[in-house]
Amino acid sequence: MPHNPLSPISTAACVQIDACTPNCTIQEYTGDGALPRQEWKREIVKTPCELEKDYLIVPKEPGIGIKLDEQGLKKNIEPFLERTIKTPLHENGSVADS
Repeated sequence: MPHNPLSPISTAACVQIDACTPNCTIQEYTGDGALPRQEWKREIVKTPCELEKDYLIVPKEPGIGIKLDEQGLKKNIEPFLERTIKTPLHENGSVADS
């Protein structure tokens, strides 16, 4: 079950992964803009994934199957800010428990 509490963009990506994963049985879906304070989710895509009878429909369009709304993205998404991640690592590069 892919964990997806994020945006309609990640929902579209998850649906594509689900469609080609034989042992995928369920997809976490919080709705794309249905919850209070999440209206921005409806503003960042022009064509979100369709929900039909409790099933997310796999889009047929190219890529991950959605069209982004450039104006909605500019309005709702913060610009990228580079930051240093201070994750403790083992000598071999694997993540250490902090």
